[in-house]
Parts: sequence; C-alpha cells; structure tokens
Amino acid sequence: MAGRLLGLLATLPLLCLGALAVALVAWPLLVLVLLLDLLWWPVARATRRRLPLLPRDARAASIVTVSWNGKHFLQVLLPSLRAEVLRDGGDHQVVVVDNGSTDGTVEWLAREHPWVEVVALPENRYFVRGNRAGVAACTRDVLVFLNNDMEVKPGFLTPLLEGLREPAVFAVAAEVFFRDPARRREETGRTRGDVEGGWLKLAHVDPSVDERQLPFVPTLWAGGGSAAFCRRMYDALGGFDTLYDPFYLEDMGLSYQAWRRGWSVLFTARSAVVHEHRGTSRKAFGDDYVDNVIRRNQHLFLWRNVTDPVRTAKVLALLPLSTLARARRPARSLLAGLRFELRAFARALPRLPQALWKRCASRRHYALCDGRALAAANSIAAHRAIQGTDLGTLDVPGIGGRRILVLSARLPRLQHDGSWVLFRRLEVMARRHRVTLFAFLDDAQQDAAAAPLRALGITVLTAVRERNPLPGNLHHGVPARIFRDYSAPAMRAAVRRALEGTDHDLVQVEYLEMAHLVASLPRWAPRVYVCHESLTVAAARDGAMRRGALARVRAAFRTAQAARFERRVVDRFDRVIALSAVDAAALERLLPRRRVAVIPSGVVVDGLPVHAAAAAAPTIAFVGYYKHTPNVDAAQWLVREILPLVRAEVPDARVRLIGRDAPAAVAALQGDGAVEVAGFVPDLARELADATVVALPLRGGGGLRGKLLEAFAAACPVVATPIACEGVDVVDGRHCLVAADARTFAQALVRLLRDRALRRELGAAANALVRERYSVDATALAFERVHVDLLQGRVFA
Repeated sequence: MAGRLLGLLATLPLLCLGALAVALVAWPLLVLVLLLDLLWWPVARATRRRLPLLPRDARAASIVTVSWNGKHFLQVLLPSLRAEVLRDGGDHQVVVVDNGSTDGTVEWLAREHPWVEVVALPENRYFVRGNRAGVAACTRDVLVFLNNDMEVKPGFLTPLLEGLREPAVFAVAAEVFFRDPARRREETGRTRGDVEGGWLKLAHVDPSVDERQLPFVPTLWAGGGSAAFCRRMYDALGGFDTLYDPFYLEDMGLSYQAWRRGWSVLFTARSAVVHEHRGTSRKAFGDDYVDNVIRRNQHLFLWRNVTDPVRTAKVLALLPLSTLARARRPARSLLAGLRFELRAFARALPRLPQALWKRCASRRHYALCDGRALAAANSIAAHRAIQGTDLGTLDVPGIGGRRILVLSARLPRLQHDGSWVLFRRLEVMARRHRVTLFAFLDDAQQDAAAAPLRALGITVLTAVRERNPLPGNLHHGVPARIFRDYSAPAMRAAVRRALEGTDHDLVQVEYLEMAHLVASLPRWAPRVYVCHESLTVAAARDGAMRRGALARVRAAFRTAQAARFERRVVDRFDRVIALSAVDAAALERLLPRRRVAVIPSGVVVDGLPVHAAAAAAPTIAFVGYYKHTPNVDAAQWLVREILPLVRAEVPDARVRLIGRDAPAAVAALQGDGAVEVAGFVPDLARELADATVVALPLRGGGGLRGKLLEAFAAACPVVATPIACEGVDVVDGRHCLVAADARTFAQALVRLLRDRALRRELGAAANALVRERYSVDATALAFERVHVDLLQGRVFA
C-alpha cells in the first residue's frame, strides 16, 4: 500500500503536466468551436436542406466484404453467404475487395468462387477506403457490409432487407455472436451510447427479451461489418468518412449523422452472424495500436458530430480531467495510461480542421439535436415518441391490453415480507396486460424467487443491489440509507437499461428508493409513482417518539430533509398513487398542485384458513418484516410494556413474534415461555388462523398495513393502534379494537382473550369488510382507471 502511494506521488507531477498540456489545447479549442458554431448557425439555418424520403428496391443488395490476406476467413464466409443468397432468392451482387493481399486471394476467388465480383487493389487501403472502393463497384439500392472474418447464419439476409422497406430507415444491423460461446460478448449488434461526463460512452448490450421478440428496435449504430444500408442515404451522407481512416468508428459516425437527419438505424435479432473479433486488425497492427486509433477516433467523433452547446462545452472543458480518468487503464500503470491518452490526442489534432469543416457542412441537414438523436437511438419508447414510427409491438393478452413496465426496489414475494401486496397486484394485472417487472435483488441467488412471477406470464428482469462506492452527500440531500443502498451508478445504469430495452406504454414505479433512481432519467412514456410509505410521514413519527431536546431537534432536521427529498423526487412523475389517505395528504402538502389518488392494497380473500374461535392456549401473534424499523419498535413495545399488563390478568398469555430477519434486539425478547421469536414461517395464513388474537402495536412508519388486511382476510380478531389501521376504513369495536397507549392496548387484548364470541364477531365483520372493499381484484381495477386516465390525458379524481 505504501509503495503504491509513493508511486502515485512520484507520477503526480507528470500527470499534472499531461493534464495541463491537454488543457492548453482543449480550452482555446473550446472558444474556437463555440465561436465557429455561433457564426455558422445562421448559415446552416438559411441553407437548410432535407433529403426527400423516396422508395427503394429492398429486394436486391450489393454485399461488400474487404479482405487483406484473409483467404482462410473467406473460406468460411463465402460458402455460408452463397447459401444465404440462394435461399433469399433476390438479385444480389457479392463484391470482395482485395486490399493488396499476398496470399493468392484474387486467384483463389477466380478459381473457386467465380460468382463473386473482385475489386483488386494494388495496396492495402484498410477498412474505410477499402469499403469505399467496393461501393464504387456496387449497382444495387441496398449495401450490405460484412467483415471477412464473419460467417452468416441461415436467415441472415431477408430480415435486413425487410427493415429497409421503410423509407425513413437508413440501416439495419444483425446480431453478432462470437465463435467462442464462452467469451464475453464485447460485440452484440445492439448498441447504445451517450455523451457523459464530457466523454463518449459506447457499448454493445445483450438484447433484452423485448429486443429479441420485436421485429426491429433502434440501435445507436449499425456495424460496418454486419449490417445493411440504404445506398441513396449512404451516398447523401458521404459514405464511410475518411476522417476515421484506417478503421473504427466510421460506422458510428455514419449512423449518428443519419440519426441527426431524422432517419432511423435499427437492430433485428432475426438476423445473425458469427464473428472472429479483430481477426484481421489484430494480426496486422496489434491490439495496442488498434485501441489507440479507437481513442483517437473518439476525439474526432466528438469534435465532428456533437453540436449541442452544453455537450460541446462539457466535452472540451472537461477534457483534461476525463483524460486523467481514462489514464487508469487495466493492466497498465497510471503513467503508461497517460502516455496512451496523450498519444491518441496528438494523433487526432492534425485532423481537427477536417473535423471542424465537416461539422459545419453537416449542420444544415440536421432534424434532431444531439439529445433527441441519442434518446431515439437508445430507447424503444423514445424512438416511438420522437420518430413517430411504429416498429411493431409485442402482443398483449385481452382486449385493450397494454404494455406496462413495473420498476420495483425489491422483488415481490409471497410469505416473505410486505411485498406480497405488489405480488398480488401484478398477478391480477398480468391477466389482462403484458407486464414486465424489473426489481433489485440482495444477491444473485435470489433470482430463483422470481419463478412464481414468471409462471404468471410476467417477464422478470433483475439486477443485484450494490453499495454506492461514491463519496459525497455531505448535506444529506439524499437520505443516508437511500444514498448508500440505492444510488450506485451501476444500479442507475441497470434501471436505465430496463427503460430503454422494454416495449412499454407506461411505467409504474414502486417504492421511493426506485423512484429516486428513476427520477433523473429521461422520460419518454407516462410514469406513475406508487407510494408504499411516505418518507416524510415516517420521519415525523419517528421524531415524535424521541426523548430529549437535542434528539427532537435532530429529528426535526431529518424530517425537513426527508420532505425536501420526497418533494423533489415525486414531482418528476405524471401520476401519484398512495396506499393510505394519511400518506396522500402528506404528499399533497408537499406538492399543493398535485392530486394524489388513494388506492389501498388488495388481499386474496378466498382459499385461506379461517380463524379458529378457540385456541389451545391464549396466543397473541405479531407479524413483521424486521428490516423495517417500525416493526422492531412494535415488537419491543408489545413485549416490554403491553405483555406484562396482559399477563397480570391472563397469566398464561404468550406472544409469538413471526417474521424474518429479526435483529438481536428482537431475538433478545424471547424468554420465560411467554415470548417466542418464531422467525420465518412457511404458512403465514395458518399461523394467523391458529392465533387467539393478532396484535398490531405500530407507532411509526407510514403507508398501508398489509398485515392488517392479511389478518382480516383470515377472519382474525385484531387489536391495533390507529397508525396500524391507516388506509383501511375500520370502525373501532366493529371490525377490530383500536388502542393508542399501552394500558388501553393491554385491556383490549385481555378482553378478546377472554371473550370467544367477540373474537368471532370481530373476525366475521373484518372478513366481510375485506371482501367488500379490499379484494385484490377491486384495487387492481382502481389502478386500471388511473392508467387509462393517464394514457388518455385526463386528470383523475
């Protein structure tokens, strides 16, 4: 550790000098580019041009592949391509560009594959200029570019051509697989990217379930070695740009220019190729040179293409810092990484004038700004909203079915915690709509618990929750627990990927933790936030239980922070649903112009064990998920203050604490035969039915108490605090007994323990109430009305 620190200190002056060198170029360049953009803007406006969208003959393609000493690759590619051309049956042309090979490729092609047209170049012009030479020999309306180290799979060609039948589609990319199935998929064909932190972040992503099932989805760029392009649009854009010569990012630059013009670049999983990644470039140049050219071309791409003023300013102003950040490369020292970055930057500078000239010349053709172009390329929903193009949608069951994406902070499970409320709602929703659920897990093994949801026809996507590695939050703008457990960049990226990769009409977000992750992400479909518990209400109630002036001051400060945070997050949603009237009132105070719908949770009322009026021994049951702090407080209050009062009247009364994840403070309550910490039980309904009385001594928290509905569904007699009854319209003495302090609560328990007839009467009335107003079908229908109103642009009552 000390050695690494000394090494870092020794290289610090060199790092600072490197960053200073970049700044001395980047910051004057920033002024130059912004001034150039400002002066050129009126010229671009005055000379604006749009290429008319004309039909093209998508039945025939010119297929181009560039090869340099790659006869062994062509021996795999050409037979598979020949079979595919014959299978499709179109009038296709195959062109092989030989880049001055010395392995006898030209003679071999003439002898073994006379059906191939050969463009023999006297020298190696590499990928960009080699492909340009091949295009010059092409005669069809569609261009298909294939790397020579590919093998096309059966059915490769037809889907690409089908996608190009739409006049606004510029290119269609195939899915890419590596020949070694165990290798990490660095290349898939489904691409995304953005300009983040002043730098270009690009990635191939594994196609999601929806991206595989839809015929076509947007993609940021179509690979120059596995995609089909409209020839007319390709020529209008100038083809693969020699700015990026000899290779890499030429396809990204071409595709991005198409997006900026308002055209679409699509991906289809129905077409596929197998790739020997870097089979030619690694052999010719080595990985280090290739990687450095890629970095050089990333600079050139940003200078040539990104024109939004804010993004441009970030790219150039932050260049010294982003250079240092990228210098930390795997398997390299910091100093070696800095040399790598400076070499790439220096290689890019001689091409700066060409990049700036093309930057200006292209602006008159743009229909979309950078932000909208990137959004349309990355997200299915954004593409539909921006381009107004229906790429085909996934079928949904039932008449009027919708595609609903549900984002949850935790995986809903039965017999586990309060998330059974969401499980039941999803169960009903999936009968009529196509539901996709994204949820976080505590560990990867927990994904097996999603099997019951998948059995209902719900598509379940998961990611593992991570601890936030970033410092900050000194002023607690985000509550400490949420900042630690629900703010990691990887978690936000996973949520963003779920939003981008699913076909949905609306997004429903469950729990404030997930709402926090979603709030800052771009919104392209209506969003509903379901408040399971108001953070402001919970903080205020926690503060009310504090003792001492200093503790109350700290609690008041935390409540104010919670209110500020909750207001900021909730305001980013189109509709808000609260599970209780108390939480709804708190949210409406935070956002006075917002109407909050109150929809209590629903419970299954049929098929449950019915409460037995007589129990073997007077047993008081309490159910709680003990990672929720108010449940810990309730268990302690019940055992330490209420139970002694009860046992003074009913000496053999005992308490059974049910629920998982009991901390040491709860485990310590067990003793003397009067208290049993049962932990997790496999059949909660049976436990409730077998108890004499169910106690709900909750003093904190918010939201609707699912445990009350569970007890009512089993016709159990209940003693509860007023807080425990929130969200359910109970009448004291008719549906349950309500008590606010320890003595009154104990008296109510004693009364029920002694009165069998009253237990039966309360249980029957409670069960009737649940059946009438709180069944899962009734509450799911209320959610349905909110969805319909939102999608039709109405304000709900």
